Amino acid sequence: MIPPNQSAEVRILYSAGPNLASNEEGINYRAKAVLRRYLSEFRDNYLSRHAYLHQGALRIKEALRL
Repeated sequence: MIPPNQSAEVRILYSAGPNLASNEEGINYRAKAVLRRYLSEFRDNYLSRHAYLHQGALRIKEALRL
């Protein structure tokens, strides 16, 4: 977390990754990546900011581990 009126330096290093083997694998990977991104946004914007929702999510997570 960065406090208001503060700055942070971010550095992104790019390296070329391996090419995907086939178009079908690429579509599956992209679909999963999009789902992960949406779920991460939901977690960051809703679950982590509301104590009641966060506790419910933790209970569900623990139930799924069984």
